[in-house]
Amino acid sequence: MLPFPHLTDRRPDGILNGKNIPCFYSFTAAHTGYKMPFMATRIAFALSLLALCSCFKKDIHIHTDLPREAVAELDAVVRGAVPRAHVFWTTGATASIAGKETADIVAVMDPLWYETKKRAKQLLPYKSPAAAAFLEGMKDPDGAYAAMRMSILLVAYNPAMIKQSALPESWKDLLKPSFKNLVSMGNPLESPATLAAISVLSEKFGWDFFSGLRRNGIVAAQTESEVLARIESGERPVGILLAEHIADAAMRRAPVRPIHPREGVIPVPGYVAIMSTTRHPEAAQKVYDWLFSTGAQNILARTTGQHSPNPRMVPHDALRTLKEMLPYFTGWTTTATPQLLDNAEHLRAKFSEIVMH
Repeated sequence: MLPFPHLTDRRPDGILNGKNIPCFYSFTAAHTGYKMPFMATRIAFALSLLALCSCFKKDIHIHTDLPREAVAELDAVVRGAVPRAHVFWTTGATASIAGKETADIVAVMDPLWYETKKRAKQLLPYKSPAAAAFLEGMKDPDGAYAAMRMSILLVAYNPAMIKQSALPESWKDLLKPSFKNLVSMGNPLESPATLAAISVLSEKFGWDFFSGLRRNGIVAAQTESEVLARIESGERPVGILLAEHIADAAMRRAPVRPIHPREGVIPVPGYVAIMSTTRHPEAAQKVYDWLFSTGAQNILARTTGQHSPNPRMVPHDALRTLKEMLPYFTGWTTTATPQLLDNAEHLRAKFSEIVMH
């Protein structure tokens, strides 16, 4: 039988499927006795090509700052989960794609980058049904981006250096004389997560809080890894740190433990978005959906130490669940990312003036 046999259903008067389509030329299918108009033949051929093309995998390029072990595990699973997509990855910091966004999907820990691209209309709006159960404050209301992972910024300490009875219970406890020259934190000029923390803490306590930290001898390290190293060594046994570093320390049995200040921990979203320049939006959306799936979220939690924005998901063994921490959350709503972008330069300049000079 010929493909698309309904296209050969023509009457002797040249009317095809009840429609008066001119018959410019016809041929005889010997095994059916049907005559097919030349135009119908062309349509059948075109549809056959379309069906054939749809069988080919669509190249989907994901750029991310995820660790290599996370990328390797995600890559192994996504191949079977989204069979119509050929996913390939590049890794690096946000700066490595500035001005040359060739990726279809971008997943990096820099909230400002996403809001900047949204305002430039360089992101493809898409509200994934797979992210329906995720925290609303972690999703752009217009669908430009959504968090597929989340860092939690809190206080960490070395239990070999700080007695349980002397632990800080509040962010403001870091201003006490007992913690003079014992505390370090990240640098907002280098770390988007630290910038987010400064935004939340300055709004909550005012800039006097940071003046007090400076008087108490706080050090702003270049990287979060330096903060972790100082806690482990005892050089600065208390630090403002991301929870994933505590998970990493736990895996190495290093002496680092978390403290959840009573005013709240600070969530920092790790967004993902589809670029508006993607050549395969439907395939990109399928991969995007999968990144919010239970399988992908479990891989991310295990390999990064970060939390899923889905309260149903179980985090790394060393960390509290999201449900346990939700009552202690502070500072992140759907308006937080736009506000952070609007105030970023002021926040960096003010912090630099108070703490680093």
